[in-house]
Amino acid sequence: MVITRSNGIAIQNFVVGGGYNGCTNELDNIVMDAAQKLEEFTKRDIEIRFNSDRRSGGAWVVDSLPGFQGNCHLGISAGLYPVNSSSLPSRIRLHIYVDTTVLRSGVQATRFYRRTVMPGPGDDNEHLWLEIDGSNRVGKAVEWIKRWVKISKIPK
Repeated sequence: MVITRSNGIAIQNFVVGGGYNGCTNELDNIVMDAAQKLEEFTKRDIEIRFNSDRRSGGAWVVDSLPGFQGNCHLGISAGLYPVNSSSLPSRIRLHIYVDTTVLRSGVQATRFYRRTVMPGPGDDNEHLWLEIDGSNRVGKAVEWIKRWVKISKIPK
């Protein structure tokens, strides 16, 4: 098992996920913590990738799908978001992102969305996006994943 950092994927005239690391040490450390915990639980390779502005990124379980569809079944992401529209200080939000095809039955969650940004062929699965609040957010995220995600359903 290995944790790697992505240099991004070239799509037309820009690079998606080309941030390599977080714009703050705190953000980068949270994503690295998520990567280590995901690797420990899943026993799978993990890819860390940040958006080009480096204000958000995540740790993703590596799968066998090509290109833009790859490594999108399960991830824990974090990002810097303004506290309010007029403030410069930001807070870090933590999310679980999971393809609903790898969930166990009976999951209760409030936010679903369908990924529509540059979908690839056959990429019409619903994805669950959950925000995790409070202390020990990475630990809470991994506990939720342990309870609700079937790791064996993620393509190797």
